[in-house]
Amino acid sequence: MRKVTFRNEPDWSDGQLWLREPDEREPELSESETDQLDHAMATVREDYEPVLQFSWASGKRQTECITLEWPMVCWDRGVIEREGKGGRIVQIAITPTIRAILWPLRGLHPKYVFTFEAKRTVDKVIGGKRYQYTKGERYPITKSGLRRVWNAIRKVASLPTEGPDRVRYHDLRHDFATKLLRTVKAESPAAALKIVQKALDHRSITTTMRCAHVTAEEVAAGIEAVAEARMARRKNHRSGHRSRTVKAV
Repeated sequence: MRKVTFRNEPDWSDGQLWLREPDEREPELSESETDQLDHAMATVREDYEPVLQFSWASGKRQTECITLEWPMVCWDRGVIEREGKGGRIVQIAITPTIRAILWPLRGLHPKYVFTFEAKRTVDKVIGGKRYQYTKGERYPITKSGLRRVWNAIRKVASLPTEGPDRVRYHDLRHDFATKLLRTVKAESPAAALKIVQKALDHRSITTTMRCAHVTAEEVAAGIEAVAEARMARRKNHRSGHRSRTVKAV
């Protein structure tokens, strides 16, 4: 389970209380959390699972997912093209995984890709807004509806829903970024961060660095690799020095 620690204890030195500054969170989901979420997504509301899996597989923001429309899905070009944050046009590759998520949804709604099936007929006003649903019909997924389902999924998955250690919907995006960084780093280390930046549609690489994390084990492995290289160089240097000394004698 991820923990949030603090850099400093409360500071009363000047007579005022300064709140402790939280350390960087470690939002990458563990293997057990991943399995628990996958199981809960499939059991809580089957009609909501596609949007959740799409968010996880694409790393896109929640709003970009629930507002996705069919005209944005270009099957022939193998890409989803839509307006992203800040009005910029972003592209999402239709990978085999994303295709498998989207293909069964064709024909369920004339406009929106991700919809839910009304479980009962509703006609009521909530907060000044009227809600009308007919049982069995499909309707676009809303932020409030997705929030309720996400809360239910976390409870079924036995994951925290409150406090600094809670598993947020946005953590799906961070989990995607961290795992993508680790994967592409093995193949294209020099371009790894740029690839993740492009996938997350970030203007600044600094923002990407806050989303894509490395684990303590990766840091330790990197430190050890540097140390081993230095030790090997020192060993070779000393061996060469001894060889030259022997020849001189």
